[in-house]
Amino acid sequence: MAQVDITAVLQALDLVYNPATDNDVRRQASQYLDQVKNNTNAAEHGFVLGQDQSLSPQVRHFGLSLIEHVICHADHGLSDEQQSRLRNGVVQLGQHLRRDDPSFIRNKIAGLWIEMAKRTWALDWYDLDELLVRMWSQGLLFQGFVLTVLENLSEDIFARDDAAAVLRGRDLNSAMIEVMTSSQDYAGGLKIGSVIHKLRYGEEGWLVRLAQFIGDSLESATTTPPVKDVLLKGLATLRSIFGWVMTPAIVHSQILFTACSCLSQHDSDIMTVSLSLSFSSEYN
Repeated sequence: MAQVDITAVLQALDLVYNPATDNDVRRQASQYLDQVKNNTNAAEHGFVLGQDQSLSPQVRHFGLSLIEHVICHADHGLSDEQQSRLRNGVVQLGQHLRRDDPSFIRNKIAGLWIEMAKRTWALDWYDLDELLVRMWSQGLLFQGFVLTVLENLSEDIFARDDAAAVLRGRDLNSAMIEVMTSSQDYAGGLKIGSVIHKLRYGEEGWLVRLAQFIGDSLESATTTPPVKDVLLKGLATLRSIFGWVMTPAIVHSQILFTACSCLSQHDSDIMTVSLSLSFSSEYN
């Protein structure tokens, strides 16, 4: 199956999602789509479908699934140039998020960043933190995306025994510790040959940024739903980080004091997440 007919893909997806489709026809359409995932040009077709705003969210999601399949199952067969194009394409998907994108599309794109990071961050991808920090400055939409990436990387690397993360445990552990903490608490840096690659962008690290964000968000979180949603994501991310991050970094960032101030908020959702955060930090 050297080439893929995009029109045929769209027709197969329409048959799969149409409730009136005969079961045998739906099965054949699904089998065809499974073959598309194993096509040598699956990633290219995935970017075509995933980025096209004129297509339905279901079709775009399938396109993103093609990219995910390549990252998770076929990246070992890619040349260095193909790997670079794949990563650049994934980065651009995140950088071009739109507010009217459904949440499951945004989460799928975040998932691509996460899967790519587990395989190539601190190996030949050194500017992940810089990309995340730059996106962070672009407002709530991108802040929610960044937090999704950070929380899931933390969970996969330190808590879930994720197979891809386990294979690169030492490098990923060091990378996460470096970007989460300030240069004052952990110098970091990955030495490859005679070259030291800095993985942290800037000096402060994410604990300090999150402390600032939470403090700034509390005043408007109870009256502005988008702010509250991202604040809850921030607290959930902290809950994951507190399970493994070094105590001096917590003290220096003053993040625990900031998070505990959430307990005085008259909002049950914020208080509940804050309580779970305080319990997780008790045993750090």
